[in-house]
Amino acid sequence: MISSDKDIYEALAAEAAENEKRQNYSRQEIQSLAEKLKKAGYIERSGRPKKGERSMKKALTVISGKSFRQIERDLEKPKTPTHDGVFDEEKELRKISNSIGRFLSNSPNHKISGSLKKIQDELNGLLEANC
Repeated sequence: MISSDKDIYEALAAEAAENEKRQNYSRQEIQSLAEKLKKAGYIERSGRPKKGERSMKKALTVISGKSFRQIERDLEKPKTPTHDGVFDEEKELRKISNSIGRFLSNSPNHKISGSLKKIQDELNGLLEANC
């Protein structure tokens, strides 16, 4: 029996051999393997490893059979949304009004300028009434 506490390199080699025929490592499995490799002295850095350093991502590509880019995606932290998903009607209407204002200031003599000015006035009136 191999003890990962005593010989981490042998334990990692045994795990790789055991899973050699496996397909499709999950994101969680890749992250778990990455932690084990870090403990074994593998490094995670961009670019080529320096002489004597062992690349964790390269080792993960060999163990899992996944591409380097897929390994990078699996190791990325989950992205958090930049908004709360709530549609702010007033905010969007102000953006539209501001866009119309920019258009009118840059193209005051355009053939639709009169119509846009009326729309902007109506939007601004609605926004002022609701505030």
